[in-house]
Formats: sequence, structure tokens, C-alpha cells
Amino acid sequence: MSNLYQVSRWGVVPLGAGPKIAVWNLLNHIWQGAFRVAMDALVEGRLEGDVAPFVLAVI
Repeated sequence: MSNLYQVSRWGVVPLGAGPKIAVWNLLNHIWQGAFRVAMDALVEGRLEGDVAPFVLAVI
């Protein structure tokens, strides 16, 4: 494990990591946002009927 980091166009990533880390961070960010939106909708009751179980299954 290297504790050297580089500042690149992908942000601060481990030295030599490059775009793979950036893609992972982007997917993780999208997943967290989608999860937050779905949970807000469930809590506020905006998902009704047959849609709510499907969203819960996806989460």
C-alpha cells in the first residue's frame, strides 16, 4: 500500500490509480444520491401502490 497521493483531474487519488478510482467514485456518488432520493420519496409517501416494493427490492 502506498501512502503517496497525486492531485489530478480526477481529484486526489492514490499515486498511479488514475481513472479507475474516478469512475468508482462517480458510481458511488450516483448510488448514494439515488438511494437518498428513493428513501425521501418513501418517507414522504410519494411512492404509492406497486412501486414502493419494487424500489425497496432495488435498494
